[in-house]
Amino acid sequence: MTASPSPTTPPPVAGSTAGPPSPAALELARTFAREVAGEIDARAPTPGDYAMGLRLSSSFFITTELRIDEHREGAMRLTLGSEGSARACLGVRTTHVSSGQYHYEPEGKRQHRETTEARLLALAGSWASIEGVARVVLDRMAWSTCDPAKTKKQPSAFLELRCTGVARTARFPADGLACEAAEGGVFGLGTPMSESLLETGSASREASPAGPHVLFGRGGGLEVQVAHQRGEGHPKFELRATNVALDEDRFTAPTR
Repeated sequence: MTASPSPTTPPPVAGSTAGPPSPAALELARTFAREVAGEIDARAPTPGDYAMGLRLSSSFFITTELRIDEHREGAMRLTLGSEGSARACLGVRTTHVSSGQYHYEPEGKRQHRETTEARLLALAGSWASIEGVARVVLDRMAWSTCDPAKTKKQPSAFLELRCTGVARTARFPADGLACEAAEGGVFGLGTPMSESLLETGSASREASPAGPHVLFGRGGGLEVQVAHQRGEGHPKFELRATNVALDEDRFTAPTR
């Protein structure tokens, strides 16, 4: 399935690495903290295939007797068509573990709970380069599949991204995209990558850092590894160029 931008939306513009980035692209690039992505070398966004993977581990103690751990893995493949179409597949699998209870209990009465949730969906829509920044609007969706032909039009966009193209650097190990979602999280795949959100997230009592930012690598993709333990400062990010795998069975398997 392909979708064209509305008549009022400028057509997508294939970027050139020769010219300087636009002011809008530079402003978006500055959103990302250097400790996460380094100094982003912003470029014009271009059509193509992009992918991101996420491996996140987070833990903290609510009390001295109760520990919460969360492990999240996921992937997203995004295709920006040269004619203005956009399609994506997202999968995320989250395991939540609580060990102990609020108050002291002897060893035989200590509680342990573990739940796992997996979700998969296909998205489709359109994209355009506006003032040197890609605006991706995904307003068609279907659960439990990666097939864009099964997506159906939604009353409003399920996911909207603003992305700048990125050239590979020592810290950002693949050409790709740095994106910010218009409405907070990205289906469990987004993390807090701005200075302000890193500070807010570190002070939060939520188990797992979440935010509106996603990083993609062109072609095979880019994996974002996040480790966070409350009381030890900001989440620690590692970026790795790799071939991101999106196993549909992994994200549609029965959960508990």
